[in-house]
Parts: sequence; structure tokens; C-alpha cells
Amino acid sequence: MNNLAEAQSLLEKSLPDVPRETIFSLLRYADLAVDWNHRINLTGAKSLQQFLEEHILDCVAAGDSIPRSELWCDVGTGAGLPGIVWSLLFPGSRFVLVESLQKKIAFLRRCISALQIPNARALHGRFESLREKDFPMEAGETLSCVSRGTASPPALLQMISQSEVRWNRWLVFSSEKTHEEFLTLSKNFGMEISRIQYPKFPSRSEKFNILTEISR
Repeated sequence: MNNLAEAQSLLEKSLPDVPRETIFSLLRYADLAVDWNHRINLTGAKSLQQFLEEHILDCVAAGDSIPRSELWCDVGTGAGLPGIVWSLLFPGSRFVLVESLQKKIAFLRRCISALQIPNARALHGRFESLREKDFPMEAGETLSCVSRGTASPPALLQMISQSEVRWNRWLVFSSEKTHEEFLTLSKNFGMEISRIQYPKFPSRSEKFNILTEISR
């Protein structure tokens, strides 16, 4: 894939129901990510095509299957996956993108500004240090969380079991093996585990194909 026109064609063919302006925003986001990746190692993707196929299309596929929520926290968002993608797809929801590395926060804020995403903000810090005041919840709202490659199942379950933030559901991008590990470990933390199977776009990576849903 040598130019943005080919990348645009790939997105339009893969995402026929996504509005054209959203396609342009996703393409701009991918271009920014690949550019910054040379400087601060955002992801393992080395090309625009790889970033589109392995990251953006995967996040879009998962997004088609998620339960809707007014407020999302993307924990350890890294390059903004899935937070940036979902904030573009779901303008009616609000997103807090939590990241502990300042360099990645700079990238996220650049994306939010350049793409003019009013429903997303980047928050520098670690989730375990956050409190209720860090989330703009209104009366009657609940907080949903999502993680994509953030931590191993035992580390993630330990972290979220100790959180003082009241979250309603937590979705984790998982493989079959990872999901089974969550099932096994969940009994030790008093949490319930279910699965959301989502369709995969053809790509070179089959790292994720399940959303593990955690509730407590």
C-alpha cells in the first residue's frame, strides 16, 4: 500500500456502512499513528496497511458488537486503541483515554485536536490511581471500561479488583486462550465472566477474536 488513496479504498470496501467523513477521520488517524510510530514506538505496526488491518479494522469489528454506554474508559490505551476508533464511530458516547506514558499522551492529544474529536479526552496516569472525580459521570450514568493488550489476565484482574472507581462492565480484547484464563482466574476475584464473539476482518493477525466481559 503506497498511498493514502489505496488506504482509503481499503477502508471504504471494508466498512461500507461507515459514513464517509468517519472514513476520512480513521484514515487521518492511521496516518498520524504511522508517522509518530517512527519516533515513539506506538505499536508493532510498521506500515499504514498493517495498522489499518491489524488495529483499526479489528477495533471497528469489535465495536459493532459492544453494548452501548454513555461513558467509556480506555485503560492503557497506548496508541488510542480502541478509544480513538470508538470515539469516532460513536459520537454519542464519551471516552476517557488513560495512558501512563507522557509521550503517548502527547500523541493522543494531537489526534484529538487534529481530528476534532469533542467526545474524547486523554488522561495521563495509571488507572489504579484514579478516583471518581476523574470521570465526568452524570446522575444515573455508569462507567464501562475497555482494555486491549493492557496487561496479563492475573495482573488485570488484580488491578481492577482493587479499583476505587465504580465501573459497570469491563471488556478485554482476548484470544480463546486468554479468555479461558480469565474464566479460570475469575473465581479467585469474585467476578463473573462472559464472552462476546465478534467477526474478524481478513488480516495477517488473528491475535484477538473475543471480547471478554467482566462484571462484579
